[in-house]
Amino acid sequence: MEEQLNKWKAVVGAAWALAAIAVVFSGWMAYRYGLGETTGLNELNQLAPKAVINMPVIIGCAFQAVASILFATMFSMMNSIYQTSVDIWWQNQRALRRDSR
Repeated sequence: MEEQLNKWKAVVGAAWALAAIAVVFSGWMAYRYGLGETTGLNELNQLAPKAVINMPVIIGCAFQAVASILFATMFSMMNSIYQTSVDIWWQNQRALRRDSR
């Protein structure tokens, strides 16, 4: 019974590992490509470096991080439902064997 309860544990672990990688990579992408520096005119009408925020990239990275966490959460919930179903099935089997004696 124990091997059936832990059948999908590796898949859940892999989903969470991929989610962690996606969150780290999304943070790096948001930092690398979401923040930039261009030249623009300052208050004295001279060219000077100017910080620029690329909001579509930052929002996309945030959505990707949240989506990967939700994906891993979905796998955890499905594994929990599976384990509960297996446990209920084994309890029913024990009850049927006990009643048939």
